Amino acid sequence: MIGLAIGAVVVVTAVVVALVVFLGGGDDDVPVAAPPTVTLSLPPLPSLPSISLPSLPSDGSLYGSIIEGTPTSPDGLGDDAELDGYAQDCFDGSVEGCLDLYASSPVDSEYERYAESCGGRVPWTEESTVFDCFTS
Repeated sequence: MIGLAIGAVVVVTAVVVALVVFLGGGDDDVPVAAPPTVTLSLPPLPSLPSISLPSLPSDGSLYGSIIEGTPTSPDGLGDDAELDGYAQDCFDGSVEGCLDLYASSPVDSEYERYAESCGGRVPWTEESTVFDCFTS
């Protein structure tokens, strides 16, 4: 139905342009009729279903809580101040800190291993992943 209405507007516009070009294309003495007015009547749009978004965990974190366990000190991982800050956040129980540390640290570095061990809360293995550090 909408396609037909748009098609009608295109056809009317083409006819008006053709009339202007063939009948009045440059002759200022011949009056040209105003183009017809086309009024479209479109059906109402259907209402969209409501969508409920999940709520944030109670601690305000986007990722939930860090897994249980006793963290180990991040001292001695390296000498990068930014990574040391992320490591401290991870040690303090911030899931985002562990994720930031993992994303920013060099591959196979002590920083990366610390992030993958959830701040020392779990033993690091070759299969360790930082994504196992949080619960919803």
